[in-house]
Amino acid sequence: MEPPRFSRDDACSIVGIPISTLAEWEQKGRLGDSGPGARPFAFSDLLALAVMRETVRRTGPQIDAFASGLRQLLQALAAMTDVERADCLYAVIGPRFGFLRRTPGEDSLDREGDVVVMPLGPLLSELRDMVFS
Repeated sequence: MEPPRFSRDDACSIVGIPISTLAEWEQKGRLGDSGPGARPFAFSDLLALAVMRETVRRTGPQIDAFASGLRQLLQALAAMTDVERADCLYAVIGPRFGFLRRTPGEDSLDREGDVVVMPLGPLLSELRDMVFS
């Protein structure tokens, strides 16, 4: 079975962001090279948008300081073949790094300054509810 694909409007509606926000993120390069651009959105793209949305909520105007880390994280999400099963993973985003890990971790990341750590499980659950209900 072919995985579902979503239009820009549908993706924004599912993730709960205005289309203008998506356009701003694309214009400022926040979605990096792994962003969907003109092609239809995959489920992994929806997760990437949800991570962006939550990072913006947590960092507010400081989001630009996390641009490099977000691009790295979005590349890691785009490279995953089974993102639908990433419930046990955490996104870890800092100004200079972004990656996925299995535990939230209480290590040297705390000394890096501002770090956003978010579980992917609740985001995936939210997306599944919107897409598959």
